Order: sequence, then structure tokens, then C-alpha cells
Amino acid sequence: MAYYKQKLALVLVCLSLLHHNGIEGMKFVEVVGKQTETKEGIPIEAGHMGIFSTLFSDAITDQQSDYHIHHAGYMYPSFGYTGTRARISVWSIPNVNYNSESSVFIAVLNENTSYSMVAGFHVYPSLYSGSTDLRLFAAWTTKNNGMGCYSTACQGFVLSNVSGAPVPGQKVAPLSTYDGKDYFVTLSIKKDLKTEDWSLYHDDNSNPILIGWWPKALFNNTFDYTTKIVWAAGVLYPKNETSPTMGSGHAATEGANKAAYISHIKVYDHSGYPGKPASDPSDFKVQGLTDRYDCFSTDGFQLPQARHNNFYYGGPPGCKN
Repeated sequence: MAYYKQKLALVLVCLSLLHHNGIEGMKFVEVVGKQTETKEGIPIEAGHMGIFSTLFSDAITDQQSDYHIHHAGYMYPSFGYTGTRARISVWSIPNVNYNSESSVFIAVLNENTSYSMVAGFHVYPSLYSGSTDLRLFAAWTTKNNGMGCYSTACQGFVLSNVSGAPVPGQKVAPLSTYDGKDYFVTLSIKKDLKTEDWSLYHDDNSNPILIGWWPKALFNNTFDYTTKIVWAAGVLYPKNETSPTMGSGHAATEGANKAAYISHIKVYDHSGYPGKPASDPSDFKVQGLTDRYDCFSTDGFQLPQARHNNFYYGGPPGCKN
């Protein structure tokens, strides 16, 4: 009997470790609200690409120097790949002032043609009439002149109008709670091999829901594949203020149900198509993007055997520079 009790205890410990390392969550959350609640499609003027400027643009003007921008996450040199998918935990993000932003996102870039596509969740009060709700967003940028566009009203992202598909700009609910329930949304950006457009999916279900797409013409028909894939969070804030919260507001080392995460990370190769299994990024190629470990942290890009690629990230408000 003692032998079986020891075996049972060992099994329970192993299951506990798998749960922690695999970042298992609740079912995906709903994206709620009306598109009319937002200021959608505001063009991003040169020097005001926000969080993405330091990652995706070579055209940061004097105006941009009025802001601090910091990131926490990972980048994958990915020549020839055609997309990525990731599960993103969603949290209320307090302490975001009107001219600040806190976001978490996935992105695909082609450095040869200067374009990138980005999708994720953010609190960005100046874009939404002062609202501090967490919202879904889709964006594209070009580093040639520091231009880009959020959402749907200006030239760029095209809504699918598929029944049940979330709309960029809508609020996200319910949200994760510290040491409580874990909620997430899985997003994927992938190239449609028939149309050659780049599509954004709500990908929690066995049948992914098409949110919309970036037409290939938007990129002068030159965005054929990625040269980099990014999974990251970021904050932007005026230099005379302190930073907003990133993620749950807690350090990556706090782990499951306490720190925010990006998990179940996949990349699609040149033969990828909707529904085809994605391949895992090679761990030796993944590179860190975290620039202020004294303020924000990640816990390392994890590739546990037979589990899901993932990392925790985050930090409290108050970073000064």
C-alpha cells in the first residue's frame, strides 16, 4: 500500500509540473461591444507608430523622442515562413494614462520590403476616446516612412463580416484575475496561399474564424513571406510620466495564474494553409527582445518536451525612463 501511495504522489507532482509549464488555461474569452464605440482606423503619422516603432521602423523622428518605448518578448528569424499562431492571456491593464499604451501582440515582418502586420490586445486611451478597456487590434506598418494604420477605417485591414467574428476595436471580456481564473484568446496571422492575402484568425476553435485580412495590394504585392516573427508585449509613455502596467502587472517569475503569458506558439512554413499543423520554432534561433529587465521581465522561451512553446512576461507600472 505504501508503494502505491508513493507512486500516486509522484504522479500528482508530475501533473502539477505539467500544468505549470504547459500554461493550460480556461476556454477562450469573448470579444464584445460595437465597432462604433471606437475611433477605428486612425492613421499613424510618421514618428507616431507607437510601441511598434522601435521594432519595425527605421524612421523615428524627433517627435518620437517625446516617448519611452519598452518591449518584453521574443523574435524568430524566419526566412520563408508564412505565419504564426499563439495563445495570449488577457488581463485588465490599469494605470494607463491618456497618452500611454500597453499592448501584447504577434507580428510578421518582411525586412526586404519594409512591411509588417501586427495583431493583439491593448489599452490605448487616446485611440478610444479615453477608454481604458482592453481591446482587440489589428495594424500594419512600413518602416520606409514610419507610416501605418490601426484597424479598418483607413486603407488596410479588411473585415471578413463572418458571423461570430470579433472586430478590431471591440472590448475583451472576461479577463484573467491574479491567482484566479485564466482567460486567453488564440490569434493567428497566416498567408492565404490561394489569394496571397494575409489573414487574421480567431484560432481557439477547431474551425478558426476569419476576422479579416490585409490585401496583398496593400504591400505592393511584395510581402510573399516573413523574415521575422515577433511575440511580445510593449509599453509606450511620455517622457514626463512613468510607464503603465505590462501584462498582469507582475513579474514573469511569478508564473501560472499570476503572470501574463504567450503560449502554444507555432510558425507556418511556406507550404502552410488554414488547418495545416504548424511547426515549432527552433529554440536556438529564438532571440530575446526584452530591453528593460529592471522594469519588465520574461522567464525564457520554453520548449518543454511534448508540451507547448511559451513564455511568461510582465511588470508593474512606474518605470521612469
